[in-house]
Amino acid sequence: MLRPGGYVGFSDLALSEAPTRREDKALRAIFCHTGSELVENWPARFAAHGFHIIEQHDIHAETMPTWTHIQGVYSHQAEEVDRRYGKHLADRTRRQLGEVIPMIRDLGTFPALSLQKPI
Repeated sequence: MLRPGGYVGFSDLALSEAPTRREDKALRAIFCHTGSELVENWPARFAAHGFHIIEQHDIHAETMPTWTHIQGVYSHQAEEVDRRYGKHLADRTRRQLGEVIPMIRDLGTFPALSLQKPI
């Protein structure tokens, strides 16, 4: 619960448009969400509910190295990943990451918001 006049920080991945059907399949495997569930304008959503946006930044560029790192771990430590998760699942995850990362790069946004609840 947030009291009236209280402050909250929020940040989450959103997409500017729905991905292709193939991208959506990979997206669901990695995030357990469909692309249409991630098409969201978070600042507008909060503003529509009366929240005052105090500060807003898009940290999308700062989050992209994380995806490169994850992909690198799956590739560079393939033997360990294969042993832990099984070769079939590891190969499928590597393939899906290869599809999801460009989609996030091209369609993604990652707003970081500082908000105040209406009084």
